[in-house]
Amino acid sequence: MMSASLTHASHPGEKRADGLEFLPICPQARNTPSAPEEFLRLSNPLSPSPENIFAGQTLFHFDAKPGPCRVCHGISGNGLGILFRELTPSPRNFTCNQTMAPLPDGQLYWIIKNGSPGTAMPAFKNLENDQIWQLIHYIRHYSKDTHWRGRIYRSNFSFITRIAKTKTRVIKFQNIIGGSWIKNP
Repeated sequence: MMSASLTHASHPGEKRADGLEFLPICPQARNTPSAPEEFLRLSNPLSPSPENIFAGQTLFHFDAKPGPCRVCHGISGNGLGILFRELTPSPRNFTCNQTMAPLPDGQLYWIIKNGSPGTAMPAFKNLENDQIWQLIHYIRHYSKDTHWRGRIYRSNFSFITRIAKTKTRVIKFQNIIGGSWIKNP
């Protein structure tokens, strides 16, 4: 039987034979315009507390509008969300330290607030400043050596219950992390 070889727009130069397999791109070459200088100098003013990271996580997976970040960036932040095959260039892989480390907080803030021309990244103008900074803390955790790799607060639901604002958010979050993509710590 002859094996078919496919090249996908989201992974140029990579061919996959006998089935569809996708790997996150790392490092990612990007031509994203640079934020204005006054934004590039900004550092995240919020502490990376569990409360701020959880708030960013909730935005990433559920509450951000016009849509949750996970749809494009994936539940693991690797750029392989449910829409990644449809998007060129592919969504940012937040798990790639080589791509994420050089990006200033202010650049990430600018892109989240204003979108990224030439990509599918929309502007999130309705988010408050603190919400954007919380989201940046959550996004940055993916590329750190201490990245939880899907074990986010899994072992401590009482913590989630304490800081979640509504029972609905807790139930949504438990449904997401209860999936097979979670690895036990």
